[in-house]
Amino acid sequence: MTGSQIGRRRLKMRTALQDHRLYSTRRAVLLFVLGTVLLQVSALPCNAQDELSAAADTTGTWFLVVDGDTTAWTNAISDAERPKSPADILSSVRTSGYYSARLDSVTEDTTASPQQRYVHIHRGPEVVLGPLQVDAPDSILAEDTRALLDLQRGEPLSTSNLKAAIDKVLTAFEGEGYPLAEVRIDSVWMNEMADPPEMGLGLEVRPGPRLWLKRVVLPPETRTSPRFVARRGGLQLGEPLRDYDPGRLRSALQQTGLFDRVGPPELRVDADGGATLFIPVRDVSPGTFDLVVGYLPGTDGGQLVGNGRLALRNVFGGGRRLTLRLDRRPGQVSMLDVQAVDPYVAGRPIRTEVAFSGEQRDSTYGHRRYRLALGLNPKPTWSVSVTGSREVVRPGQGGTAIVRNEQQIPRSSAYFYGISVTLERLDDPVNPRRGVEASARLEQGRKRRSLRRVVAGDTLTESETLRQERVLGSARLYLPTFSRQLFALGADAHLLRSDAYDESDLFRLGGAQSLRGYDEDRYAGRITLRGLVEYRVQLDPVSYAFAFADLGFVETPATAEFVERRRVLPGYGIGLQFGTPLGVVLLSYALQPEESPARGRIHIGLSLGL
Repeated sequence: MTGSQIGRRRLKMRTALQDHRLYSTRRAVLLFVLGTVLLQVSALPCNAQDELSAAADTTGTWFLVVDGDTTAWTNAISDAERPKSPADILSSVRTSGYYSARLDSVTEDTTASPQQRYVHIHRGPEVVLGPLQVDAPDSILAEDTRALLDLQRGEPLSTSNLKAAIDKVLTAFEGEGYPLAEVRIDSVWMNEMADPPEMGLGLEVRPGPRLWLKRVVLPPETRTSPRFVARRGGLQLGEPLRDYDPGRLRSALQQTGLFDRVGPPELRVDADGGATLFIPVRDVSPGTFDLVVGYLPGTDGGQLVGNGRLALRNVFGGGRRLTLRLDRRPGQVSMLDVQAVDPYVAGRPIRTEVAFSGEQRDSTYGHRRYRLALGLNPKPTWSVSVTGSREVVRPGQGGTAIVRNEQQIPRSSAYFYGISVTLERLDDPVNPRRGVEASARLEQGRKRRSLRRVVAGDTLTESETLRQERVLGSARLYLPTFSRQLFALGADAHLLRSDAYDESDLFRLGGAQSLRGYDEDRYAGRITLRGLVEYRVQLDPVSYAFAFADLGFVETPATAEFVERRRVLPGYGIGLQFGTPLGVVLLSYALQPEESPARGRIHIGLSLGL
């Protein structure tokens, strides 16, 4: 070892199974900084040490004067991050790589309001990395660790760089099934004779045993399957414990919405290398019933509309969902939707979805849809599936009428196939503050239809096959602004391209679930777009108040019932979501520019736990 060794001290620490990475990186780096700081504090003049202690007052504004120049960095950071004492400023300068920095003096400007204090520091030269020694069980592991650290001699050495390098090594060990791996800072020494000064490091690498996941243990009253919990966390029973991250596992379980409490996971290791993972969780209610009631103003006193939705979640403990929804729309329109989703078939990341939807639009027509999706769920946050569906339209008494020389609603059947993608990454499924959720489905198919047309005074029945393509998408983005405040941005898109269009093909827009401020299903089009902006103020973990603006676009093609037209539809309003002993209540009041405030749309939603 070359150069003068100003000091050498051995730094030890213990392994903690619950948060091993905290001890192996952050605490190691803190001890590293502590060792270097202790080397320098002993060299401070006595009067500077007295000033350091006496000036630890949190009032006033601090300014940093480095070698006679006032720096502006203290004015560019937030109040929460602003140093509160000379000790904080000195520590910040040292951890950025100037480990020989010392405090010269502290001066005050009592004429300013608030009081201004100037911390005069001699920064000294920036310390670079010197010799790096890696102690590992074998030379190959030592060389691999050096390569992963990617720390080059002569480069500036800050605590953030050191932490990132050690964290990279631990991540590699975790990926290979060594979650108890340790990287200890065994020794630290300085060579001040070098130009610039060098700091040498001695690291001790201990990979520990290679663990395999023996079992997952949940509280006795939990309905959830341990295998589902393991899968949701990216783990597999009986396999090596790769990529084990307690924080990430806890976050993944919280995002499912199946638990109202997820405690810190605990890892217990048996003598045979098998790991038992205990996760303290508490299930939410096994289902919810959502009721939405709306009031639509009108010349005859208005009309009540609404829908009910029954959702069973975590069916048989495997994260399965079963949803039943009944919708009552204006004009004698009823809709029924049934959906069943299994995210893990036979314990594998295979996602299946079976769905049925039926729509009866008064006496005009009935529309039935049957859909099956089969795909992969490789990560808890996203999935991709192939889809297939069959759709049948049967005209009612009103739909068989001849309008503009052809039958208003043809009799038809269609087959579609396509691909769908879903993404959900939210910090809270009920009241998110940050995150994104999105879904998209692309389909194409053929539709066989038959209808009556009037040609030269004669009524003929014709059959034809149409080629159709559809795109359906939805996205929500949550961006925090100030404390407990955020923007919620969203977009919904439905697009259809066909050789010809029928009323039963078109997408509907308007109402509480699509374009607020307009009647339910007010508009129909082959293209319906909606953008929304909400500004939310969170009141508690469940409640928030919000103001919103919607902007819709509808392109209606020419059909037997409609004329070709394009519309741009703005809307705006306010709302409130809050928790009650019965459940979560959502209130909204929505307007459109062309109507008076007295004709606003009011919607009340109630979500009850079963």
